[in-house]
Amino acid sequence: LALSRVTDEIRRLPGVRGAKSLTNTQVFRYDEEYEWVEIQDFMEDIPSDPNTLQKYRDKALTDPLFLKTMIARDGRTAAVNITFSQMDDAEFVRRDLDGRIRNILDNETTDVRRFFVAGRPHVRAQAYHIMVGDLLRLLPLAILVAAVVVFVITGSLRGTLLPLLNCLLATLWTFGAMVVLGKDMNLISICLLYTSDAADE
Repeated sequence: LALSRVTDEIRRLPGVRGAKSLTNTQVFRYDEEYEWVEIQDFMEDIPSDPNTLQKYRDKALTDPLFLKTMIARDGRTAAVNITFSQMDDAEFVRRDLDGRIRNILDNETTDVRRFFVAGRPHVRAQAYHIMVGDLLRLLPLAILVAAVVVFVITGSLRGTLLPLLNCLLATLWTFGAMVVLGKDMNLISICLLYTSDAADE
């Protein structure tokens, strides 16, 4: 089954602590006779027989612990729940775990089988790549526009280069100070700081 292959491949990635799906999860059953909770594998082996697969599907749909966590209510969507080793966002991006998981899913995608990725680590990784891409495009454009505007105002090359050099040095000093002090300043933290100051007023 594709679900089993995807689960096993993701689980073997460095930095992944665990990957759970219907193919390797456990079920819990309370035994009234012995008054204990019995834990066993949901599937002992991955069946290829359609009738057996249908029985497992029906069994999963009747288990309240699986509904909307391992399988959708309509039985058409199954989940792979992934947990990662303790790491910050920078380490997660550096290891490219989001991209490697996407590659595994893309290799299993067909005309009748699709995969979707969700969760905070995925959103943060995508936001990082989008912001880096925007900076690589917008920074040169912003410098060019600023140079043109300053040149139109001053009418001289020296009057254009000096303000631009001043702005670039101030930006470099700002980032250098952030590294030395170990402080992170980004668009989100600036918005939160502005919101906090506005609330205090």
